Amino acid sequence: MDFWLAHDTLALSQWCLRGVGAYIFLMIAAKLMGRRSIAQLRFADFIIAMMLTDIIAQPLGVAEVGMGGSLITSVVLLLLYLLTNWLTLKSKILQHFFDPPPLLLVQDGRILEDHLAQAKITYAYLYSEVRKKGIQEIQKISLAYWEADGTISVIESSLPDDKAT
Repeated sequence: MDFWLAHDTLALSQWCLRGVGAYIFLMIAAKLMGRRSIAQLRFADFIIAMMLTDIIAQPLGVAEVGMGGSLITSVVLLLLYLLTNWLTLKSKILQHFFDPPPLLLVQDGRILEDHLAQAKITYAYLYSEVRKKGIQEIQKISLAYWEADGTISVIESSLPDDKAT
């Protein structure tokens, strides 16, 4: 059965083959992209995942759209993604662009408001993330960073609460 090309109508088996083919392709693409959970996706990872799913979804729902073009376009995007990752490992400029360094949010119990605005997060979100780490007061934080993957890492102060010397 030729389910790769566009048709006016498709038989049930052709629709099923398109679904199986797309599933296998996306599983291989995900494997090539690496081991990251949804929460750990970088911006580029998220964009490529969205583009691949949109391109593959078109022929799954419309008989007049062939699978071949979608798969070729997806392979090209996947190769560009892999090339970008490789170049990022080789170039400090690209590495800084795609994987920016952590942004300091809290230093010695003091919130750095300009950095909070730069990260585009609210006080409420910062407090929520700090509470999830078991810290009730910002003053007890030595350092807190906004990581490139969108998480906040916290280093609790080693000084006693009363800061006695």
